Amino acid sequence: MIPTNVKRPRNVDWKRAAAILYGDWGTSKAYVIGLAFAVAGYSSFWLIAPMCVLTALVGANYMVICRLYPDGGGVYASVRHRSEVISIVGAFLLIADYLVTAAISALSAFQYLGVPHPEKFAAMSILIIGLLNLLGPKQTGGLAFLISIPTAIVVVVLGLFSLPHISEAFGHLQPLHGTFAHNWAGFVGIVLALSGVEAIANATGVMKLDPGSTEANPRVTKTSTPAILIVMIEVCVFTALLGLAMQALQGLTIANGDVNAPGAEGVRDYMLRYMGQVFVGGAFGHAFGFVISIVFGLLLLYIGPARSYVQALGQAKARRAEVLALQREHKRLEARRTALGRPGVIEAEARRLGYVKPGERPYVIENLPK
Repeated sequence: MIPTNVKRPRNVDWKRAAAILYGDWGTSKAYVIGLAFAVAGYSSFWLIAPMCVLTALVGANYMVICRLYPDGGGVYASVRHRSEVISIVGAFLLIADYLVTAAISALSAFQYLGVPHPEKFAAMSILIIGLLNLLGPKQTGGLAFLISIPTAIVVVVLGLFSLPHISEAFGHLQPLHGTFAHNWAGFVGIVLALSGVEAIANATGVMKLDPGSTEANPRVTKTSTPAILIVMIEVCVFTALLGLAMQALQGLTIANGDVNAPGAEGVRDYMLRYMGQVFVGGAFGHAFGFVISIVFGLLLLYIGPARSYVQALGQAKARRAEVLALQREHKRLEARRTALGRPGVIEAEARRLGYVKPGERPYVIENLPK
């Protein structure tokens, strides 16, 4: 039986929550931009732009979800009062997401770093990061915060170097080609960037409570709302900006689902690094491209598995609360059953409901004086 006096500490503040969310949601630009070009070429911005709008809408809705479900659980908590079956299916899908996302994030990190046999490094890193996660969500979020800060700075710097190339990007920009079904398939292929926002909904169970709220009546909006809002603005603005600036790159070609550039093949999976090398230029460009690889590699490597860990904590807390409620109901029913087994209790209950024994005559007395 699960002990009823065990509770996860609520010690994740908005900065740590934002860092964990940024590690999943914010890093999407590291691969989504290149993926979009592989799908639609120099018309890819028309897929990236609506994706950013949809990202903002999803972020706004998750602010509401975090306000309504402060004990974590994410999709499980939000639908369990409608259908237990759907909630269980959603929980299993999230568990699958944890496993797959951790593996993909670690693999993408070593692909960004350009090491040989990235799959071997990814497998080893997941084991090491799993040990680091034993420190707890507060320390996990603290490490995520330290990694997210330089990454955000690098993104801002790359955005600034991209601004002078915007006019050239508009010159290269092409309209979408093909049928609606073809373009819709391309949009669906890049919209995977939205999946990371579920991280914040599952982490509400370990977030600091708002002033004046309690465990019995929790609120975490002062933690969840700024975390979502800040990351959402960064993701939408810089994904759109860098997606547009990518159109300024000359000589990009699509081959077998990958993107080749002049003097560099297969840049789809490290498009931001290539953009840094081109836009900054010279020796500084190569150095800046190396810095982009390091910061995004670390962020993808660490926070992908760490996000899965914190989400699992949020899911566990939601399940624990449900188990505790069932245990209390079980104790109440056990006490009721014991009471009904005592002599005279059933008879008293029956007479309270108006029943009489055979041979007895019931009387109803009306108009008694008050």
